[in-house]
Amino acid sequence: MHEDKIISVSKKEIDEIIGANIDKLKITKILKNLGFDTTKSSANNFVVSVAKFRHDISNKQDIVEEIVRLVGIDNIPSKPFSFTEENKLKDDYFTYKKKSQYRHKAAYSGFFESVHFVFDEKRVL
Repeated sequence: MHEDKIISVSKKEIDEIIGANIDKLKITKILKNLGFDTTKSSANNFVVSVAKFRHDISNKQDIVEEIVRLVGIDNIPSKPFSFTEENKLKDDYFTYKKKSQYRHKAAYSGFFESVHFVFDEKRVL
């Protein structure tokens, strides 16, 4: 016996993946016309039961792909890609960078050796 594949996807997720606001009734109509069962869906969440003959549908992205295919990619307005990332450079990095610069300047000036008097007594030195 073959178990039905059930995929849950929210209206918000669909709109975020597509990048446009698609009417909920239009989405429901598209899914029903493709043979998907959406009777268990709620107000903002689609619970899609995948037809047994649809072996190509395995996740929510596949569901959204079918919606985009029938809405038409040319009917979805394009938006510029927005990529923002916070500055990940912290004080530790700047301290490391400063020490590194000092080390390189010393090496460029001919200092290649470092002498440490860690184990000597202070008054002997």
